[in-house]
Amino acid sequence: MIRMILMDPAGGQEFLFPVTPESFSVSHGRAVQKIDLHEMGEINLFGQPKASSIKVEALLPSSDRPYAFPGGCTGNPYGAVELLKGWIDGKKVLRYIISDTPVNLSVLPDSLSYGEQDGTGDVFLTLTLQEYRTVGAVQVQSGTAAGIPAREQASGGTRQSEQSVTVARGDTLWAIARKYYGDGALCWKLASYNGIPNANLIWPGQVVRLPDKSLL
Repeated sequence: MIRMILMDPAGGQEFLFPVTPESFSVSHGRAVQKIDLHEMGEINLFGQPKASSIKVEALLPSSDRPYAFPGGCTGNPYGAVELLKGWIDGKKVLRYIISDTPVNLSVLPDSLSYGEQDGTGDVFLTLTLQEYRTVGAVQVQSGTAAGIPAREQASGGTRQSEQSVTVARGDTLWAIARKYYGDGALCWKLASYNGIPNANLIWPGQVVRLPDKSLL
């Protein structure tokens, strides 16, 4: 039988849901960015992965039941409620595991609602969890990894005077290259300089660096 477990690795506490929920849901997706391209209209491009969101609806029995797991707070439903509330208020990073499934995630407890329905003293709860991801410090290294173009390294790492432009609605890299350099065909080299994979795909709000023409 599937078991659902929440644990606090730092505090050494573990909560086994006494009754396997009838259902659970885990969301998975990726952000989609809408871009308005000149003369092409709107297109959609994949962005970064979204953090998973989890919703669990569960029963906490008020007394021993043949279908409940031993040691899962059976007979003490409000003890389980207080444990979960403490994890939320204490901003605990938890581990959410469902046996016999691929679900094994680091999560943040988001919200908890609970109450009684049928006069038995059983507690019904709804718990929402959000996937937790650690954010590492950005490390700056020397050379190209530090964002210094190869052309600048060849000249001793000295950057010549450089401008930048923020892309407005309807702009194209060709038009920007023609305006600032007098040659729209330089858009491909300008794209390469800025790390833009496709010179035909820029979007409003994007900052394009404009180096000296000799660096293109």
